[in-house]
Amino acid sequence: MAKDREGGNKPTKKGASRLSLLLALLVIAIAGALATLIFHGADKLGRIESRNDMEGVLNALLGGLRDHESFASIIEASKELQAKIAGLGVYAADGSLLDSWGRVPPSSLSETAAAGTETEDNRGRRYIERDREGTVVLLIRTSRLWPPPPPKSARRGPEPPPDRGGFFEILKRSEFIHLELRQPDWFRGKRLRSFLFPASLAGIAALVLGIRRLIARNAEYRADLEAQRNLVVLGTAASTLAHEIKNPLLAIRLQTSLLARSFPGEKPPELDVIDAEVERLGALSRRVGDFLRDPRGRPVPLSLAEAAGETARRLLGRDPGIATKIKDQLVVVDPERLRSILENLLRNALESGGPEAEIGISLGREGDRLVLEILDRGRGLGGVEAERLFDPFYTTKSSGSGIGLAISRRFARAADGEVRLETREGGGVRSVLLLPVSSGPRRPAEEGSA
Repeated sequence: MAKDREGGNKPTKKGASRLSLLLALLVIAIAGALATLIFHGADKLGRIESRNDMEGVLNALLGGLRDHESFASIIEASKELQAKIAGLGVYAADGSLLDSWGRVPPSSLSETAAAGTETEDNRGRRYIERDREGTVVLLIRTSRLWPPPPPKSARRGPEPPPDRGGFFEILKRSEFIHLELRQPDWFRGKRLRSFLFPASLAGIAALVLGIRRLIARNAEYRADLEAQRNLVVLGTAASTLAHEIKNPLLAIRLQTSLLARSFPGEKPPELDVIDAEVERLGALSRRVGDFLRDPRGRPVPLSLAEAAGETARRLLGRDPGIATKIKDQLVVVDPERLRSILENLLRNALESGGPEAEIGISLGREGDRLVLEILDRGRGLGGVEAERLFDPFYTTKSSGSGIGLAISRRFARAADGEVRLETREGGGVRSVLLLPVSSGPRRPAEEGSA
């Protein structure tokens, strides 16, 4: 290829993209950790409020025993307690029910524990959350509701009167109190948090990645704008230089012709060197002019297969035998621009070191575009990124201008097509030209003008 085979300094675009992605992931991880702490704290606060509410109801029930004979009479006397309490039961040590109000397990507390998520605090209280019912069950050992009585040796004063009996006798024989409270606010907040937490994580990720994309696109836009500015300056300088070179080249050609006539017989080899270098400068001047002129030209419908065959016969000196599985179809492109594209791609295939016999051409179709492939077995891309090879004037060859591929892509894109390079398996390069299919009348490739 007419491009750098050494690889040079690799472009930093991919490295910058990876770094920005890592930074974005780091920001997402930090924001996700903060969101987790916030939601965990909100969940913990809601649970504490729920527990405090339950403790308040329990204290109200225990305090009401001074004026009522049972828990049921306390609940019946308060509409607020009736609205909050779904069920209350007093159980003996063997699990049998001693007293109840509302919905409670009939004979065993195992049903309660199996019906929800159970937690236990440092006071031995067991809380069981029932998501379906929207209630929380509090299980308490009655022995923990009040301190044990002091031993007789430590008592002072007269003996307390015997218990009044009734409900206090039931409490004395009880082992557990089952209190089930409706907690709609707690479960509503819990469900909301369970929805908002993953949604917030997804939103954070989308926001960070969206900002990263905007920053990357803005950086690309700035880079493209800077490249366009540089290209305008470079184009102006190249146009001026190409124009200024033409006249001295004509003068040099004229003088070498006069010198050649002054030597009888065979002209000196030095004149051949001068002629070759003059021709090389002239070709460079023409290629710079190609790059700067209108890339569209005068597009007409023509046969891509015929144009490729004619160019290959001229450069390779043989019929390329284009392999195709499609009927001859047309493309709309300026004939001279198409010829320039094909010449540049074929010359690159030849200059890459591939023997002419190993250069092949195939024609196919992808959707609404024709695909022309020029295949060689040369040195390949040599580790250079394919896109780098399309930069204008990028070359390390002493005899190359580094503008052929840039011209080819410019002309192809002006015709709504594309040119790309791909590494072939087994060595070499696949040069691909894509052009839209035309349904217009056929026109020979040789017609048209620049």
